[in-house]
Formats: sequence, structure tokens, C-alpha cells
Amino acid sequence: MALSPEQLAQRAEIGDVVLGYATAIDSRDWNLLRSILTDPVHIDYSSMGSLNDDMPAEAWVTRLKSLYGFDATLHMISNLTFRVSGETAVCTSYVNAMHFLNDAGREYGAHACGVYVHELVRKDSAWKIRKCTFRLAGRQSGDAAFEQAFARARELAPSRTPEGQ
Repeated sequence: MALSPEQLAQRAEIGDVVLGYATAIDSRDWNLLRSILTDPVHIDYSSMGSLNDDMPAEAWVTRLKSLYGFDATLHMISNLTFRVSGETAVCTSYVNAMHFLNDAGREYGAHACGVYVHELVRKDSAWKIRKCTFRLAGRQSGDAAFEQAFARARELAPSRTPEGQ
């Protein structure tokens, strides 16, 4: 099926928002993240035993600041598929989420793979994420190693968070 120039442009815009979500998280660009989320936003990480709720966008940004505890994170997104219906869209993609921490000679790794389902709405001529769902496929390092890495990162985050953040 051939796509029209308008459909191709919509897919590019939506893809940029979904990739921007990962980029904002990894670069700790909270202004970018705020700019691509609706307020409130629905976050569903229940497949990992975490939250599944509507929340103010700022609450999600605040929660993500625990990632300052890691030395680096890389959220790689691929295999994007799109369903667009007027002013709403769903973008489904694979995500390979890696979190790295070397603390006093101990290396922690938290590596989760899964599927993102981003529901978007067009507001003021821009696509925004109104719901982000992560469906866990597996944790390469195992559940215990993943939880230990996140626990240590949460402990370290306050001392690593830049002033004013």
C-alpha cells in the first residue's frame, strides 16, 4: 500500500516524538520530555511490577530523575509501526533499555527488552504522548540484578542530580 505524502509526514512526526521520548530520558532533557507529553499523561509499566496510572507530566519527569543514579542509560527503539486515525495515533515499537552503573568497582547492569505502545494525540498542530505502555519481554541480566541496579541508582540519584534539577 502506497502512503500519501501527508501520511508519510504524519509517520515521521509521530516517530520523532516516540524517539524523542527515549532521547529525552537518556539525555535527561526534561524540557524536551515535558514538551512531548500531555498533562496528565498515563504511564503503564505494570508489566515490570511498577505503576499504571494517570499522573501529572511533572510527576513522571520527577520519577525519571532517579535515572541520575546511573552512569548512563540507552533506550534504543526500533520496528516502529503506526496507526493514525484523525487526531489520534498509536505507535508500537521494540525497546531495548540498558542502564549502566559502576559504583566503587562493582558493575551494575539493568537491561530490559520489550515493546512500547505510545498513544498520541494531536494538540496545537503537534503530536503529544498521552499514554506510554511498556510491555516487558524479558530482562537480560535477570530480575534480581535488574532490581539491585535500580535500588542502587535510586540511592545514588540525589547526590548525582545536578543542582536545580
